[in-house]
Amino acid sequence: MIWNKIGYFLIAAWTTVSFAVSTSYDDFRTPKTILFSVAFGGSSHVNWVLNIMDELGQRGHHLIFFPTASLAKETGREDHVKFGKAYPRVETILAGPSLVAKHLEKAKRLSSGHPDPLALDIGFREILGTDYAEQFRSHRKIIDERNIDVVLCDHLHSPCFQAAQAAKIPAIITIAVALTPDAAASFINNEAFILSDSTTQYESFFQRFYKMFILQSRLLRWKMGHSAHNLEEQQRALGLEPHRGLHPSNAWKNSLKLVNNVFGLEAPRSMGPLVELVGPIMPNEYQPLTKELKTFLDSHHKVAYIAFGQLSQATTSDIQLILTALLDNLQHRVIDGILWATVHAKEQFPNYINGSHTADYSYNIAELLEGNHPSIRFVPWAPQHAVLQHPSVAFFVTHGGAGSLHEALSSGKRLIAFPFFFDQHANARNIERSGLGRFLDYKTSQHNANKIVRQVAMDEQGHFQANVDRYKALIQIHGKHGAIRGADLVEEVAFMHRDGLLPHRYEASRDMPFIKVHNLDLFVVLVVIILLPIWAIYKLLQPSPQKVKAE
Repeated sequence: MIWNKIGYFLIAAWTTVSFAVSTSYDDFRTPKTILFSVAFGGSSHVNWVLNIMDELGQRGHHLIFFPTASLAKETGREDHVKFGKAYPRVETILAGPSLVAKHLEKAKRLSSGHPDPLALDIGFREILGTDYAEQFRSHRKIIDERNIDVVLCDHLHSPCFQAAQAAKIPAIITIAVALTPDAAASFINNEAFILSDSTTQYESFFQRFYKMFILQSRLLRWKMGHSAHNLEEQQRALGLEPHRGLHPSNAWKNSLKLVNNVFGLEAPRSMGPLVELVGPIMPNEYQPLTKELKTFLDSHHKVAYIAFGQLSQATTSDIQLILTALLDNLQHRVIDGILWATVHAKEQFPNYINGSHTADYSYNIAELLEGNHPSIRFVPWAPQHAVLQHPSVAFFVTHGGAGSLHEALSSGKRLIAFPFFFDQHANARNIERSGLGRFLDYKTSQHNANKIVRQVAMDEQGHFQANVDRYKALIQIHGKHGAIRGADLVEEVAFMHRDGLLPHRYEASRDMPFIKVHNLDLFVVLVVIILLPIWAIYKLLQPSPQKVKAE
């Protein structure tokens, strides 16, 4: 009897497994050639897309990474080609020289310190608009020669997008923040140069008025100027429909947008069917700690980690403010270690740091940079994820870039946000309002900076860490299958498009008159139906002219 039951159980199990295998079989898939091109930005523009590409490679597709404007060595920043080396399934082809290298002094001037947001936006529009024809042709060439089926274009890379359009193949836009018209709402700040906050909820009437009208008028003046006109001429000469902008988002209306973010970091609102939040996607493998860094972290218990990404450039006054606050808390034993990834800011460090009013000390910064202090390390670069994973790291002083936030929260680290430009300001405010840490403004007093570092480091009530742990769950839950979801969407585009278009995702309202979309005709008729009897009754109750005369 027992053996019969076991036999029935095994037969049922085999049948269930066989059914599951037979129903999950994919027979639609044929190999596609998929290109990813990026023109500008750091790892947050690249790594997560390469993760999606790697997943597509496991499904049998041929992948090409086409970094059009790799950041040259003379800039002191990461080369995009370097990111591709970790993905053997992805073929890397360097498209051309760096636009940043060609305009190095202008790029440094624009990104130094805390620039005017609109001036920065316009400045990079002009840099990215140079050699437009050359960039467009290089993309058309590789699309034609390698029979590309789908192109993934970084949102800053218009030549990539327009080359795909011209070839009538689908272009998918990759972006870290949903700055697109089909993700817009009246309360959302949806332009890069007004991203001091993600929404208008906490903005005054005058702030909203300034952003809505004054800043927009400044941008309009640029659009009527020589630089914008020159870009239009280049596009017309190539037979393209002209569009201007660092984010030519209106040109993307027919394209899918992959956003490496999640609600909670992205401001919640309704989005269109062509916007997909797939993040946060983070690399599966990370560079480990160097022997020196591991020894340093292992020998400490409460370390502050500081890094501002590949593009942000802290000024001497910024460094003075932050380093003084850190050293003050080191002196008071609130923290027992400082690890600072200086990247290209080493020359901006002051010569000396003197104690604030709460402590009497003086540090020779040149000696600290040489590694002569047992509790302080300055390194040109650090394997950030490995550092953040180390239990001795208590909190992270960051510029607030999307990639850094994802890594920090995934690792469960408290945050101090010191933003420089674009979405970093909005992220910093979100960090403070969500209780993940504090926003450290570069204009704040030294006393307040010291206090902010102390609050986050000590976290006496555990308030910051409790919120960070909640977000840690959010990031890990959504990140687990993010690359798989992204790859599914790329395949959807590859197998569903018609001449580069995705009609199955277009709203019916595209082909309907405005009046019908908003049911205005129904309301007009309803008003007539209501008013007509009232008018008729009114006319009936009025005495006739003959009766009035008779009386």
